[in-house]
Amino acid sequence: MKWFTRLKNNRFFQFIASVKMAVPLMVALALIVAVGTVIESRYNAQVAGLLVYRSGWFEWLLILLGVNVLASALIRFPYQQKHLGFVITHLGLVVLLIGAVMTSELGLDGSLRVVEGQQNHIVAVSEMSLKVADAQKGTVKSYLFKRSLEPLNGKQLGFDKLRKETGLVLDRFLPFVAREQSFASAPPEAVLTGAADAVIEFTLGSSTFGNAREWLHSKERPEAQIGPTLLKVVVDTGKTKPGKPVRKKIPMHSAESLIDQITTSAAAPAAVREGAEVVIRDAQGAELKRVALTSFRKKPVTINQVKISFSKVFEQALVVEGKLVDKGERGANPALEVKFEKGGKVTREFAFAKYPGFSMNQAGSAIGLRVDYVLPELGEVATAAMPQGHPAVGAAAPEPGHEGHDHGPTSQNAPNGESGRIEFHVLAGQNAHDDHDEKAGTPVRLEFYKGDKLLSKKNVRVGESTETPWMGMTLVVDSLIPNAVAVDQVRPVDMIPRGSLPDSAIYVRAEAGQAKEGVWLVEGDYKTLRSGDQSYELYYGVDSVELPFHIFLQKFEKVDYPGTETPMSFQSTVQVNGEGNPILIKMNEPLKVAGYTLYQSSYEIGNGPTASIFSVNKDPGRSVKYLGSLILCLGIVLFSIMKSEWFRNRQKTAKEGAR
Repeated sequence: MKWFTRLKNNRFFQFIASVKMAVPLMVALALIVAVGTVIESRYNAQVAGLLVYRSGWFEWLLILLGVNVLASALIRFPYQQKHLGFVITHLGLVVLLIGAVMTSELGLDGSLRVVEGQQNHIVAVSEMSLKVADAQKGTVKSYLFKRSLEPLNGKQLGFDKLRKETGLVLDRFLPFVAREQSFASAPPEAVLTGAADAVIEFTLGSSTFGNAREWLHSKERPEAQIGPTLLKVVVDTGKTKPGKPVRKKIPMHSAESLIDQITTSAAAPAAVREGAEVVIRDAQGAELKRVALTSFRKKPVTINQVKISFSKVFEQALVVEGKLVDKGERGANPALEVKFEKGGKVTREFAFAKYPGFSMNQAGSAIGLRVDYVLPELGEVATAAMPQGHPAVGAAAPEPGHEGHDHGPTSQNAPNGESGRIEFHVLAGQNAHDDHDEKAGTPVRLEFYKGDKLLSKKNVRVGESTETPWMGMTLVVDSLIPNAVAVDQVRPVDMIPRGSLPDSAIYVRAEAGQAKEGVWLVEGDYKTLRSGDQSYELYYGVDSVELPFHIFLQKFEKVDYPGTETPMSFQSTVQVNGEGNPILIKMNEPLKVAGYTLYQSSYEIGNGPTASIFSVNKDPGRSVKYLGSLILCLGIVLFSIMKSEWFRNRQKTAKEGAR
């Protein structure tokens, strides 16, 4: 083995195998891990992973450490008895590193959400991906995307395979963005085909609570709620009567349906916002207590012998047929419903994040307390007095057995059994062109209702101010595009310490020469893009993996500590592929099937359907890491024994006896 002798005599190999390389490597790794710990405490584990633990240079340091350990063992070959402990210890380290690589490259760590009475097999993982569905071929291709904390452009992103297979180009990446949507006048062909929609922006104001500026879209956002007032846009195309917007039906075998089959149930949005707070004030507005909404949801608060408990959150609170319901558009009109309990009497109150001055009833004032709903993206919104004539809502809680998610203000409890509504009647399509005035613009007919009763109507143009029939409020139409098309935009934002990472976005366009424009995709978005004669449905978001089996959730159970809503234990009764004996998964008793381990990690209960959240883990390197640990322990024991004075004396005695 002359080549091995030459290798051992090589100065570079001797350096790789020496302590001179090992010590700086271990010091560097120790410092980097310390920095990673600080980053994780300042931001979160995801940021620490992107900056440190899953970075390319950190992986190279680990590879160098493995090379150093292996070389230091090889350079001592042929081995003597005194090398036994040293060599076995280093062998254990090498096996451990091999197991870690197997876990990193071949393992799975994700989340599986299963609704009670249903089954699922799609696991959401932390990696990002771009999915491209071809409706003609009935295929979905997935392109993994490694997230960065820095903006990337063009060739920095790579994705040559995407370009070759689809004719699409991934052009830009922004790590932190906020969604923005603007509208532009539609081209004539869009007006004729009915692809354009009406968009109106307005300001509703009062001297008592200030101004609130909102916008409405005839299809995507036909209604908005400002406090107790419902505002609605109604479009007259001259061809059909105004009606309710209908959600687009997706054909069973369309590209969007194909993507949906992969991404559905991969991850569900949280009902309670992270960072949201509940502020309890006295009648004068002084703050008495501030508590995180996540804690408030689990445990009620008692102040001045009044028990205040969580009931429900709304993303888009709207009064529909006298009831407060949630239309679901995130951030449109966030609200919180709570219950007050005092002396056996239960009342309820609604707090609006954007309009803390609005109280849907007089429950708070009657007991001397008020609740504010504070969201991190809105901050502290200035509070104002409730306008005179504000429509009240029945404060009595529903009778036992009649609780429902659509319970809310009823027309019987409102003054005169009515609530306020403003309708914007807009001419769209060819009608808008016929009635358009170059100087004054297209008119809007305002209709004011109290319940179903029309109080008044008036034609106004952009910039005109109109007094509403109630509450001393003023309405101004700020802008109007009768035939509009949406233009999606994104705005870069900064990362917030100790907060969740903002969504990232990518810009995808057709290859040069085939189309001039592309689309922005923010995490979770579906968009359509054409490349030549081919149409593609795009999805950008967390990647998903299909399990080789389905988990059917028969029943979820949660046991709370006595007198609290804090969970003492929770468990799920499941079946694999919906057959066989029921299996119980507890917090410390996972289910192992087909090489996968399912842990009971969380749950969703109280808002919407009951669901169980399982942490899914597959670690093909686990046995290798266990073996490496055993070898390492054995090597350390042998190394310690062979370095002990007892062993040296024993060796000395053996040598003397041999003489």
